[in-house]
Amino acid sequence: MTDDARKLVLTAYQERKREELLHTFIDEKAPIGMLPILQSQLIARHLRGDLDAYPPFLWK
Repeated sequence: MTDDARKLVLTAYQERKREELLHTFIDEKAPIGMLPILQSQLIARHLRGDLDAYPPFLWK
C-alpha cells in the first residue's frame, strides 16, 4: 500500500469513528469509536449482577 493510500484509509477510518449514532439501550448518541468501550462497560455490569441480561448492540 502506498503512503498516500494508507493516509487516505486512516483518515477515513478516523472520520468514521467520530460519527454518532443512537445506542438503543442507553438512549443516547455516542461516537462509533466509543461502542467497544460502552459494550464492555455493559458486559461488566452484567457480570457484576447490576444488569439482568447483557444488551448486545445490534447495528441497524
